[in-house]
Amino acid sequence: MIDLHTHILPNVDDGSSSLEESLALLRMLASQGVNLTAATPHFYATSDTPEQFFRRREAAWQQLSGAMESGMPCVLLGAEVAFYRNISQMQQLERFCIGSSRLLLIEMPFEPWSERVLAETLEISERGIQVMLAHVERYFRFQRADVWQRLSDRGVCMQTNANALLRMASAGKTLRMLRRGMIQFLASDCHNLKTRPPRMQEAARKLSKRFGDDFTADFFRREEQLLREGCAWYA
Repeated sequence: MIDLHTHILPNVDDGSSSLEESLALLRMLASQGVNLTAATPHFYATSDTPEQFFRRREAAWQQLSGAMESGMPCVLLGAEVAFYRNISQMQQLERFCIGSSRLLLIEMPFEPWSERVLAETLEISERGIQVMLAHVERYFRFQRADVWQRLSDRGVCMQTNANALLRMASAGKTLRMLRRGMIQFLASDCHNLKTRPPRMQEAARKLSKRFGDDFTADFFRREEQLLREGCAWYA
């Protein structure tokens, strides 16, 4: 399995608060069958500059990578970029993509999205960047029902958190969107060991219980294929 949304880097955001916790999270991910993950710390353009962010991320990565153990997942560096006005014009936007891919994880506003917000999200895609919306289940209550199909039709990828499949309030709609192929990525969005640990194995079991082992295996294979292909799933 792959997990492309985590906050495992120590002391860079509201995620892991120590090297020891970061290593414990990686051990937990490995025990759940994750062999490739992405460290995606928060980036807020309103309070940080790209260069400051990349310096902090690199320092945390050097600390973590130097202590990693055999059997831990391979880690790609990325970011969870908070949407802001004129984000599509950011010159360094490509540097926030996951690893060497063109996949950009974006945290959208927690409010109804205006036509301008939707248009700007699509403008990012026009730069050749594959947009992936982080934890889409958190936006359900704010958006009109047609928004998801509109974005999907224009090639925007969507990611759901493992927890969304395990909570009654969000499981129904999330599973329906997964079944229809509108959600392409499942991720842990893990932050810590106590209140927001990774639950990838539980979510995979929920998928298998609902749709069968073949569907679940195909979903995870498709995830890896999308990443290998630079996430250019839409043509």
